[in-house]
Amino acid sequence: MKRPEILAPAGDFTCLKAAIDAGADAVYFGLGTFNMRARSGVNFKESDLPEIARRCGKVRRYLALNAIMFEDEMEMVENTIVAAQPYVDAFIVSDWGVISLCKKHGATFHVSTQMSTSNSEAVKFLVSQGASRVVL
Repeated sequence: MKRPEILAPAGDFTCLKAAIDAGADAVYFGLGTFNMRARSGVNFKESDLPEIARRCGKVRRYLALNAIMFEDEMEMVENTIVAAQPYVDAFIVSDWGVISLCKKHGATFHVSTQMSTSNSEAVKFLVSQGASRVVL
């Protein structure tokens, strides 16, 4: 049987250390306003990405880009994907436009619960579009 992945949120370096020390296999985090935890007031900055990657070592890193994205934000989202890609293992997404940008740049993406995937046909379709994981 495949061992489940232990995934923990990390909104700052203190939380990141706690997740790593507790044995998390992976952490997820956001940058600024493009994630569903943006209102928490605790998010990393893009400039933190190299340090996050360094501290994580073999712990996988997933960047949440799972907020509702509007047309005037898409260029900034694309720039974020390009800048973050060397430092993360996957992007957590819920918007078709963000999926398109991930595919354009060859970035691994996981589909977030915010996409409201509720049946096996939807999962199969998302996988056919390149999703490496779909969270129900």
